[in-house]
Amino acid sequence: MKINILAVGTKMSNWIDAGCNEYLKRFPKSWELQIKEIVQKQHHSKHSVESIKIMESDVIMQNVKHGTYLVALDENGAEMNSMTLSKKIELWQMEGRNLTVIIGGPNGLSKDLLQKCDFIWSLSQLTFPHPLARLILLEQLYRAWTITNKHPYHRP
Repeated sequence: MKINILAVGTKMSNWIDAGCNEYLKRFPKSWELQIKEIVQKQHHSKHSVESIKIMESDVIMQNVKHGTYLVALDENGAEMNSMTLSKKIELWQMEGRNLTVIIGGPNGLSKDLLQKCDFIWSLSQLTFPHPLARLILLEQLYRAWTITNKHPYHRP
């Protein structure tokens, strides 16, 4: 299974990079994970928040591979626990589909992009900085893999 993470934002803190790299190296070879960073559009007086979301979403969609199962992280998405996530990923794997997960910038994602997604997921009702959401996403994907493979990392 190939999992592409498209994340708005570059130049992560060292501790975020270290944490992300730690989880990335734990995944089995059969899970090809890739993080593609999308440059965050700077807020200028000539661009509204909505136009920034549209510009970032356009760049994101240019990087989505055809036929992938498209998941967006959004505060208004569905919440799920780790067991449910592991079952969803297992289902997507059995369907033979690759997965693309989108993490928007501080302004969020455009409504148009969200409508194109197969699933909209909220990591939590809490608000996280986008770099931390990236790390939490990787940890939860790894946890889902360990649940499916009965690895002792996840302790119910």
